[in-house]
Amino acid sequence: MIRAIPGLVVATLLSCREAPPGLPDPPPPGANNAVTIASFEEARSEALETGSPRSIGRLGMLFHAYQLHEDASVCYTLASEQEPDSLDWVFYRALAEKARYEYELADASFLRALELSPEDAEIHAELGELYLMWSRPDEAETHL
Repeated sequence: MIRAIPGLVVATLLSCREAPPGLPDPPPPGANNAVTIASFEEARSEALETGSPRSIGRLGMLFHAYQLHEDASVCYTLASEQEPDSLDWVFYRALAEKARYEYELADASFLRALELSPEDAEIHAELGELYLMWSRPDEAETHL
């Protein structure tokens, strides 16, 4: 009798589909429990089936929740390429870039988010914090 390893089955099923260009693979099954694997399977399947910015962004949010910031950033970038005026994908990408200490990328993304929503206090606070992390207190002061 052959026993299937649940994570291996999921990874195999997910790898059989054609992903949108650049869509990251889910994390390895051995590092996650069954609920996590099922969440990634559902989100990635939806992204593969629809290719919609919402579904790709949702997958990015899942990567982000598990602190897989590079993969999250890739998903947010793919989503924002389809919806360039969506504040969500630009802002979430900025947060993921900030978490990866990619200050220049995060700065550009936060500034783009401010173009989309100039009065958004959360964007100003995050940008101010980024400038403090980046040792740029004068610029931080204008946003905090």
